[in-house]
Amino acid sequence: MVQAQGTGGLVDQIPGWQAAARARDPEARLGTLQRTLGAPDVRQCVAAYGPLAAVGAANGQGGVARYQPKGLAELVNVSGAAADMGACPVTLIDGSGLSATELDSRVGELVAALPAETLLVVAGMPDGSAVALHPIVMTVTSSDGAPTGLGGPRSLRSSGTRQAGLIRLPDLSATILANYGLSTPDLAEGATITGSAAPDDVVAHNRNLSAAITLADRVRGGFLVTTALVFAAYFAGAIALTRFAPSRSARFWAQVALPLGGSALMALPAAAFTASLLPWWRFGADVATTNPASVGLAQPTFALLAATVVLTVMFLALGWAGPWRRHPLGPMAIIAALTMTIVGCDVIFGSPLALISVFGAQPATGSPLHGISTSALGIFGTASLLLAGCVGSVLFERRGYTRWIGVSAVFLLTFTATVIVALWGVDRGGSVAVLFSLGLLTMAAAGRRVRPTLIALGLLIAAAVAGVIVVADWLRPAAQRAGLGQFVQSVLDGNAWRLLVTRTDRTFGILLDSPASWLVVGALIVALWALVAPLSGWGQRWRPLWSQPLMHACATALLATWLLAWAFNEFGIWIPALGLIMATGAGVALSAQRHLTADDAVPGSALVGVQGGAHR
Repeated sequence: MVQAQGTGGLVDQIPGWQAAARARDPEARLGTLQRTLGAPDVRQCVAAYGPLAAVGAANGQGGVARYQPKGLAELVNVSGAAADMGACPVTLIDGSGLSATELDSRVGELVAALPAETLLVVAGMPDGSAVALHPIVMTVTSSDGAPTGLGGPRSLRSSGTRQAGLIRLPDLSATILANYGLSTPDLAEGATITGSAAPDDVVAHNRNLSAAITLADRVRGGFLVTTALVFAAYFAGAIALTRFAPSRSARFWAQVALPLGGSALMALPAAAFTASLLPWWRFGADVATTNPASVGLAQPTFALLAATVVLTVMFLALGWAGPWRRHPLGPMAIIAALTMTIVGCDVIFGSPLALISVFGAQPATGSPLHGISTSALGIFGTASLLLAGCVGSVLFERRGYTRWIGVSAVFLLTFTATVIVALWGVDRGGSVAVLFSLGLLTMAAAGRRVRPTLIALGLLIAAAVAGVIVVADWLRPAAQRAGLGQFVQSVLDGNAWRLLVTRTDRTFGILLDSPASWLVVGALIVALWALVAPLSGWGQRWRPLWSQPLMHACATALLATWLLAWAFNEFGIWIPALGLIMATGAGVALSAQRHLTADDAVPGSALVGVQGGAHR
């Protein structure tokens, strides 16, 4: 892989990796570290010890200024090697092939031999096996060769993550260059690492956070399959009882079970989000001594499922306990408000809920560590539009000022959602999707029929606002740009078409690699057909939902949000997937309530008084 050339070397695979890097969005620029340090006005070099270190020290053509084929495991005299490391201001050392104990001993020898005021970074790298986070430690040596730390134990963070204890590998390049007073204007994904106030035991805190993120990624599949099977069995049993139960009382309770089950399905994403407040990942696993990438999944999965069930029941009780349950849209509005509040607060205050939730981001596989993830956007956007639709529907048939209060409420709710997604969520594409749906719902609440001309006008307005957002995002520093700002830079660099092709290829690649994604596509096609062809077979089945004012417009706005947000996000299939979970639950609950008429009531029923039929 690395050919020695005098005192330097050549990484012969760099050209192939360059082609792969150019296909990324944003583009990864290999050789940034050496290219910046070796610029004519700097004239410095990067040395490498070991073949893996040579990859990081190479320039864009694969050349390494100073290369030593032996890494830390092969060095016989670590102290002597440390004395030779002053030839270049930056030295990268390959530490592979050592156990944790051996690595600690070798690093100790190295620290003792380094000159004072040396910045030492020990970084764990992914090895292509299990998906997991890896530790990174930074310190500064003192005059006696001992590590002094950075003002005491502190958590590392960067503006690229905005999370204490979490940084990304590209941040290392930015930090090394910043240590020499060099800027990195073309480093799209790197930001300078800083220290932040740490808890009493920073190591235990970071280890716990790493375990939670790693296990959330590992239990996701089992959690989703289990919940899907449970809800499928629940609804199948309830529907069978409504048709074949031998007694009227049994049929009634089966009909009660359907709207409750629908509300539970709607509350599932918020419950799974909130479950991360409980340390489910510690159940049956000692995260202090065990690698979270290798622990058994049965007990953590059970703990997560149990916590989610308890929280779902709590949300269900809040939705159905108050007097609002007598209105068909009451439980839906309460659950939507709870969901919007939980996810919105997580986005605004930057809590780690989204990082350690099975319905949140996936930082272990490269998702953003701050802002709103694609999955959270699906949950938050759907909840905000459902809440706006419920509020507008209740006030739609009122007259005078009351109706316009409803119009204003719809506008403010969806506009607030847009601002949260755009500013705190750092998702310009998602904000455009919610903005367009804002126009659809507001026009419907104002009594205007949503015609193709109005849809076209809304698209033009959304496109104009999107243009302003895109340019404003592009004007930010490179490391702080969102996807749209990075796309503008790609256009200026002449790479727009290539990135569009790459993103399209990845989108279809996800569909090909995940057969379950086609279920989402099929559901979107059915929903679109039911909305545009209300007299068709599928459209007739959905007619009971439209008995509530604004529900048809709300469904149209939801579909528009899902499709637009999916188009703007590379891994956006999660947006309609989670949105459909919530919308399906809301639709089942609303439709099933129509069958709970006064004639079906039984003595002592807790739900006597639930309004059936259309609300007028």
